Amino acid sequence: MKRMIWILLVTVTMITLGSVCLGEGGSWATLNVPNSASVLGIDGNNVVGFYVNATGSHGLLYDYVGKTLTKLDVPGAQGTVACGVSGKNVVGFFYDSAGNAHSFLYNGTAWAVIDKPGTNNTCAYGVDGNKVVGTYGGPCGSTTHAFLYDHVAKTWTNIDKPGAIMTTPYGVSGNNVVGYYDSSSGPHGFLYNGTTWTTLDMPGAISTCPYGVSGNNIVGFYSLGDGSDWHGFLYNGETWTTIDMPGAVSTLPGGISGNNIAGIYMVGYYTHSFLYTMPDTMPGPSLKIGVVNGTVAMSFNGAPGSTHNIEASSDLVHWSVVATVTVDANGKGTCSQPATGPARYYRIPN
Repeated sequence: MKRMIWILLVTVTMITLGSVCLGEGGSWATLNVPNSASVLGIDGNNVVGFYVNATGSHGLLYDYVGKTLTKLDVPGAQGTVACGVSGKNVVGFFYDSAGNAHSFLYNGTAWAVIDKPGTNNTCAYGVDGNKVVGTYGGPCGSTTHAFLYDHVAKTWTNIDKPGAIMTTPYGVSGNNVVGYYDSSSGPHGFLYNGTTWTTLDMPGAISTCPYGVSGNNIVGFYSLGDGSDWHGFLYNGETWTTIDMPGAVSTLPGGISGNNIAGIYMVGYYTHSFLYTMPDTMPGPSLKIGVVNGTVAMSFNGAPGSTHNIEASSDLVHWSVVATVTVDANGKGTCSQPATGPARYYRIPN
């Protein structure tokens, strides 16, 4: 994906800061998913979600390019909700005749129940490769504990945020898990990379709920508490961007895959699903630079644990990687280069 690239020209005695915007645009489209379904997740051309009719709730997998619909009803279930998709694997939850929730994984041919041993009401929300995240211990959406499950190795890991009253993970991408937690100070979003917990609060919001993640990009929704309902957001580790469907009273992104974000929006009392293709000019990490004692010192903010290449060029045409930086637990990336030789441009390409 092409995004904002910040370029800096460095000489031994002078620094000039500029920026190059690659492309522009971004588009909204209403996804005409059959049965007016609510979309909760996306991977490639496929979205997953659910719809409700006179017989209950039903999960679905929809290819919005090929316009093909696959109904996903767990055999014998009283209701099915599909929440996440990764390749051929779809996860979600279903209800039995007693009203208890169970997680499922469907690989296109077979159904597997993935209930956490010794607990009740297991609810899977997100999947990426072998990893499944969700909650257990209470009805879906209520006071619960969080889990990370490897459906190949069959291993369970508790991932409750320390000190939180409730932890609810919704999305996973590599080592990154996103969701929200409740505490004595109210609800907050989080990013957990397997080691470090980072609170994610949209500036000015009273509630922030990250729902999907792809690489360094996180999507979800927030409330300002001013009666304006819910707004969508994209957060890239440094910059918060509001993404609201034009004309909607609420926009709730559910997942992100590459340049595409999918979710639901509301107009009046009616719910619709959307696909938003991000513009090429979505802001990326900005590189801050200074020359100290003959050394070019560079820094930027990013998602903890994420990696970024720093490239250099003498002509803005031919670029080479001079460093690969991993962002530390505090969200800071740093790099230094000798401030000698000809003028050079530096950038972080995303």
